[in-house]
Amino acid sequence: MTYPTPGSSNNIEEPQPEYVLGDVDQNEMINVVDVVLVVSHILDYGQLNEFQQILADVDQSGAIDITDIVLNVQSVLNLSQKNATS
Repeated sequence: MTYPTPGSSNNIEEPQPEYVLGDVDQNEMINVVDVVLVVSHILDYGQLNEFQQILADVDQSGAIDITDIVLNVQSVLNLSQKNATS
C-alpha cells in the first residue's frame, strides 16, 4: 500500500511523495532489514524516528507491536515466493 506523506496538504498541485507501510528503512522494498529495525525498536535496542514509526505501524493501530512484525514478515515471505517463481 502507498499513502501520501504525512503532513502533506491535498491543496498542493505538485506530485506528493509516497511511502510504503513496512518499508522502515525507506529503500523502496520490504525485507528482513525492516523487520530487524522494528524488533530492535520494540526491544529498545534501537530508536526509530517519527516517520519510521509511522512506516513501522503496518496495521495502523497507533502502536508498533508484534502484529506489525508479523505483517512485515508475511510481506517478506510473499515477496520471496514471488521472486522464487519468477
